[in-house]
Amino acid sequence: MLYSGESITAQQAEQIGLVDEVVPTADHLDEALKRWFKRFSYCAPQAIIRIKRAILNDDPSHQFGLCFTSSDPREGMQAFFEKRQPSWVPEENEDAD
Repeated sequence: MLYSGESITAQQAEQIGLVDEVVPTADHLDEALKRWFKRFSYCAPQAIIRIKRAILNDDPSHQFGLCFTSSDPREGMQAFFEKRQPSWVPEENEDAD
């Protein structure tokens, strides 16, 4: 698609994994966004920030490395071993992305 510029439908994009969900109308978008935001609320905040920056800045290796400079990896592993949900703490020096 990148080389040919060929268009595809929303359903085709979902089928090949280009998008995660297709909603029938714009009226259903808010509900879908609420589901996705809830799902992301369980994720490590630094990982989400770094993934977003890697995509926007085309800098995946650097952003991946920066994930390990926060408290998220330690909290994630500790929560795993203690069989509990992680308690993510926002980093004070991070921009709101």
